[in-house]
Amino acid sequence: MYEVTVTREFCSAHFLRDYVGKCANLHGHNWKVAVSFRGSETAENGILIDFLVIGRALDTLLEQLDHGVINDIPPFDTESPTSERLAQWFFSEIRRCLPPDAPPPHRVTVWETPDASASYWDENA
Repeated sequence: MYEVTVTREFCSAHFLRDYVGKCANLHGHNWKVAVSFRGSETAENGILIDFLVIGRALDTLLEQLDHGVINDIPPFDTESPTSERLAQWFFSEIRRCLPPDAPPPHRVTVWETPDASASYWDENA
């Protein structure tokens, strides 16, 4: 089995809805996101999925978030932008940004601090 992962960082602010504590206030993070793909077979050239393809797709999504307020971007204009929900958002959105013949992502992990992360994956994928 092969696993390929691309990681990016971005800076954004957010606040948590329906939360009691400091995180209910607007605050920022230096976020990190990792998108992983798995597969048992590679193409003839030995590549499961090109790092550049993943990176371009991820960069497209980060353009929406970097140096902004996550709460301003749907669906986070109505949902609380927790790390868990961001991981799920990246998971579903990355599929939309990839070429049709690309494998689906296996897992997305989002860190809001160097030592706190949340992951999302689809057990049926």
